[in-house]
Amino acid sequence: MGNHFSLGQSSYQAAMQSPDAAEKSSLLKTALDHFARFLQGRIRKGDQYFYAYLSSGIIMQVLSYEWKEVERMFLLAYESTPTRGESIKEIIKHYISEKKWPVAYIFTLYARDHFLGNPPANNNWGVDRDFYNWKVLDYHAVTCLSLGKTKEANSSFSLLYQHTLEHPELFSSDQIKQIYQKQQYFLETKQHD
Repeated sequence: MGNHFSLGQSSYQAAMQSPDAAEKSSLLKTALDHFARFLQGRIRKGDQYFYAYLSSGIIMQVLSYEWKEVERMFLLAYESTPTRGESIKEIIKHYISEKKWPVAYIFTLYARDHFLGNPPANNNWGVDRDFYNWKVLDYHAVTCLSLGKTKEANSSFSLLYQHTLEHPELFSSDQIKQIYQKQQYFLETKQHD
């Protein structure tokens, strides 16, 4: 069973490196098959299972599976390791890209309350530290603003901005520049509240 995990992981990594679209698609399908065999349809706990569910969801999204199937895989990833938020991040990104703001809001609010400042303590494998440290605030601010919840949006953005001042080491110079550019927009919306 562990062999299927390794084969899935190596096929996935090879697919991400392949410049050939047909080869990439074939490798992704192979990876998905190995991860499915590893998971065997039951909820399993732990980092390898989380990675297999998360990777399966990402692969399914790349291969244009129906969103309902992709989201199910991301939710299974979360269920397997509730201290990890990367699968919830993928769901948030989807709903934001589809401009389904009410659903995005549910997930960003949950993520803010459960993951902000809480990266997994015992795992560095595939952890998106930016998500735990600040991106969740950015996603939440954008979602709130899109729903007309300007006070909540400004509150999230103010916290994010303050975070750049207190912990600049957590941000790249490009990230800080983007956040500072957004600051002007949020200041303008604050004046209209």
